[in-house]
Amino acid sequence: MSKRDSNTDPFNAGEPTLPWQDPDSEAYDVADEPHEESRRDAGEAKGPWDADESGTTSRGESGSERTKGRARKRSTAAQERETSRRDRVQQARGTSAGRTAGRIFKVFLGIWLLSLLLSIGGGIVSCVAGAFAPSTPEDPYDVPAYDIPAFEEDENSPEAQSLELASTRLEHLMLPGSPEHDAEAGRIAAAFAQRVETDFGRTPDELGTDPSIVAEWVISSLVYEESSTNAFPEAEDPHASVYFDIESCSMMTMYFEFQSNLYDYLRDQELYLLDIKQGKELDDAQKTDIAGILQAAMVETGSRESTMCVRLTLQDGTWRVDEDDFERYCDYAFGMPA
Repeated sequence: MSKRDSNTDPFNAGEPTLPWQDPDSEAYDVADEPHEESRRDAGEAKGPWDADESGTTSRGESGSERTKGRARKRSTAAQERETSRRDRVQQARGTSAGRTAGRIFKVFLGIWLLSLLLSIGGGIVSCVAGAFAPSTPEDPYDVPAYDIPAFEEDENSPEAQSLELASTRLEHLMLPGSPEHDAEAGRIAAAFAQRVETDFGRTPDELGTDPSIVAEWVISSLVYEESSTNAFPEAEDPHASVYFDIESCSMMTMYFEFQSNLYDYLRDQELYLLDIKQGKELDDAQKTDIAGILQAAMVETGSRESTMCVRLTLQDGTWRVDEDDFERYCDYAFGMPA
């Protein structure tokens, strides 16, 4: 390092020489000296005398450039550190997200495995319990009275006898020519004729209709199937009840359709109800039309589902159908007027 000359006037000494600009100083910045190849490219002298001549003239000019170079180096280093920090943050975030997803997957996998083990274990326990459970002998009478298969093999049981009698009663009802069928058909025909006379003041024959056709249509629409049976022969009032699921057509539903269409027809024919009630005759063509209106009403009327009960009583040790109760259920099933 150069020594300060005490004889030098500090106010007229010129530009001071900084430590890193003094070649004799240990702080002299050798890295800032131009490379020999760059000096050749710039046309600088190779000899030592050239270096001595240019040293005093270029130090002042290159000082600011070296300062800018160091500033650029520091800026570049700061940018590299910031970039490195951001990369580390992003890597940390990605690693954290991956670990979280892994934990969630493990939790769901554990739950699924637990539920699978529980279901398999429950099935195994049920099978083992069923295998070692004591079996009880089947008792044909250890069932409710309405369970048909329990007594269908015993023809002498009260339930079997009641079911057979009730089924036979319905078969006779459906059989044309049987007393039971004719009796029910007569009741239905009489009910239809009574409504026609009340509403139109004429008999069905005077309007061209046949009540027996209505009766046969109603009875033939019945479809039934055994549902359940209860028998109580030891009760104070011994009785049994056999239930059937049925489908049938309603006579009154059909009649209301026929009545409405007949009113429309008479109005179109300019036939007033008062005139008909007072005795105005209808010609054969009009009677034929009215018969067709009745037939159309029967076709348009659909069946309905309901339940029918056949009640039986025990008289002198013999089961018999309660005819009054059976008649009431037939009125309900066939939609008879109250």
